[in-house]
Amino acid sequence: MGMSFRGNTWCFKDEPDNDPVDAADASSSATRTHYEQEMLRMVTTLFDQHQTWTTKLESIV
Repeated sequence: MGMSFRGNTWCFKDEPDNDPVDAADASSSATRTHYEQEMLRMVTTLFDQHQTWTTKLESIV
């Protein structure tokens, strides 16, 4: 996953050029683009790792 420069902003290369218009519920996974699903997966993984390490550090102190 690389970065590209569009106009005056940095974007992921696989990020859509414009936001899709969704008439359905925004929380539904069926309405999310592949890019949104991948970003959500990565953020969730990072959050889980943060929680794990925070718990480990608290148990040491």
